[in-house]
Amino acid sequence: MILYPLEYLYSLHSFGSKLGLERVQDLMNKIDKPYTKFKSIHVAGTNGKGSVCSFLATIFQKAGYKVGLYTSPHLVSFNERIQINGKHITDEELATLVAKIKNTLGDAETTFFEFTTAVAFEHFVQNNVDIASIEVGLGGRLDATNVITPLVSVITSISKDHTRILGETNEKIAGEKAGIIKSNVPVVLGKNDSNVIDVIESVCTEKNSPLSLVTIPHVTSPNDPLESQSFSYKNENYTINLLGEHQINNACTAIETCSILDSVGLRVSNEALKEGLQEAQWPGRLDIIQSNPLVLVDGAHNVSCCEKLSQFLHKLPQKKIMILGFSKDKEIEKMVSILAPLADTIILTESNHKPASVDDIEQFCIPYGNKVLKFPKVQDAIQKAISLVKKDDMIVIAGSLYLVGDVLTHKTLFHNVFK
Repeated sequence: MILYPLEYLYSLHSFGSKLGLERVQDLMNKIDKPYTKFKSIHVAGTNGKGSVCSFLATIFQKAGYKVGLYTSPHLVSFNERIQINGKHITDEELATLVAKIKNTLGDAETTFFEFTTAVAFEHFVQNNVDIASIEVGLGGRLDATNVITPLVSVITSISKDHTRILGETNEKIAGEKAGIIKSNVPVVLGKNDSNVIDVIESVCTEKNSPLSLVTIPHVTSPNDPLESQSFSYKNENYTINLLGEHQINNACTAIETCSILDSVGLRVSNEALKEGLQEAQWPGRLDIIQSNPLVLVDGAHNVSCCEKLSQFLHKLPQKKIMILGFSKDKEIEKMVSILAPLADTIILTESNHKPASVDDIEQFCIPYGNKVLKFPKVQDAIQKAISLVKKDDMIVIAGSLYLVGDVLTHKTLFHNVFK
């Protein structure tokens, strides 16, 4: 057994992130193709795919199924990535699987994500899951998860992100996401622009894959944006506790997916569907981690996410102290232009993974006239925000999922601020 499986997995980053299926297919062949031994749902998209995976996993668990969930990245613990019925893979299970796969693989080259995907799939096989909700890591067509042939392929909202790899336009990005579509396998497409719909429809026609489009729901939510949200979809009423109107669209995508799966024998009662939607959680996305003071974290890691966060914050009257930190490969100037006008004070910081420097971010904040402070260490940024916040204020932390993970590691700092 490998005593330090995470050290081994993280060492695989040295090979880089190489898109393509040939190497992962070879890896899967060596371990007897675990992806052929369980039923799955495959979810791609720019934003919302993790939320949809979580909705689906919770729904099917409520319906009595044994459900695997594979998502990325993690926020605090690597073990978050691989779950069965809401329970993370244990350290012992992880060490055993890493040792087993490494011994079988020998000296063959692989990447962190390829190896992690193999661990997840093998874990699901060993535990005899009834269904697994699988989130694409990056793109779709060449992603390591794309070795599976799922019962249904799901594509959530598409916008610009990872443009160096996936393309500069929504149409090109949609083409990469559409790479998860398999011949004769049903497809569910979440709310998208018409140009994206055209691309997906074309691929579905080519592959004879039935396409279901998510329609616009009727929202009946209360005025308080911090409360649960209610909506009607196809003459049924639902409630979710995830915040932000975009989560209603994600919930409708999950509902549409369950309807497709019902036709292939994975039936979910109306009660389980409603309970699963209401009880689903997705940490780090419009997530209230403290109420006194009000502290909201959001992994707003691209322009579209920042726009959704901005729409949400516009509804909140509190004075906002904003901690921002971005990955260096993002459209930082655009993201700052969306968030900075909402902040009374901006505190810039750096996450522990691929961060843009606080000095580089500062230049984009200056035009908005905010008070801008720089604390490269996340813990120092939190302490400064706490020193400034008043009872009627709120602290908003956004810009990177890695930043959110760092903040959640230190979230006890927010406890007992106002005794």
